[in-house]
Amino acid sequence: MPRVLSVQSHVVHGYVGQKAATFPLQLLGWDVDPVNTVHFANHTGYRHKAGESLTAEQLRRIVWNGLLPNGLLKSVTHLLTGYIRSRELLEVVRELIDLLNSERAGQEPVWYLCDPVLGDNGRLYVPPEMVEAYRDILIPRAHLIIPNAYELQLLVPHETDIERACHWLHTHYQVPVIVVTGAEADEHQRPCVYLSEALRKQSKWFQLPSRFPGSFTGTGDLSAALLLAWSARVPNLQQAVEYAFSTVYHVLRRTLDEGEIVEAGVPPELALIQSAKDILEPKLVCQVSDMRPEPDRESNDCEQSLT
Repeated sequence: MPRVLSVQSHVVHGYVGQKAATFPLQLLGWDVDPVNTVHFANHTGYRHKAGESLTAEQLRRIVWNGLLPNGLLKSVTHLLTGYIRSRELLEVVRELIDLLNSERAGQEPVWYLCDPVLGDNGRLYVPPEMVEAYRDILIPRAHLIIPNAYELQLLVPHETDIERACHWLHTHYQVPVIVVTGAEADEHQRPCVYLSEALRKQSKWFQLPSRFPGSFTGTGDLSAALLLAWSARVPNLQQAVEYAFSTVYHVLRRTLDEGEIVEAGVPPELALIQSAKDILEPKLVCQVSDMRPEPDRESNDCEQSLT
């Protein structure tokens, strides 16, 4: 059974961060060890906000004073990171990657999926210096990164074309696989996902049937978790993308019908529990396409972090 150490945000109410990732991963056969980078009452789209953020020193104590001496890192096969707000915390995660690999001496290295949660729709969720911090500290250590189109533009500001931006990250930061969400294929604004694999020297565009009205929170966290889960269940990453984003499509469709609306003007919480069957057996609607977005088109992807 794969075991993932999941380092990202947590909320008491709703489905973003760990709450969007843990249930699908467990349904698909994973053990999940969550480390909460923030512990908030709810995502910050609500009128009232309360909670605390994890410090770098607190993360060190959790790992080096607890998990490590108790031998609880030896069974970790994967690492997933999401919302992280400080450079200091990124530095500790880099140390954690080295530690996990040393605990697996003689075995396959820990497989790392990095969701560089920076922002969306032209708005940053984190301090501006985090863009460079992600690029320098974690992205070179990742096996797969999953930015949305806006985050990719932040990471590669000199290149507006998604395909060329991914090629630049492959070349300069040796990222083996990049999956980009939030692009639009045509005037109908049909959502696309782009998969770029450096080692296989291939890339593919995928298209979903339609974009849903409104906005949602937690979709990026859900996408990353599903991509991680399916990448270990199917023979290749093309199929993993098809299964993962087909599932996201069905969850959003169900959310429009059954999602909880607590406060006017706040997106409905993902109908995640109601979507258990879709998570286990998704009907494939995400398909390889020969269409590609035009350069300079801004992302309208669903919000994916605490904001």
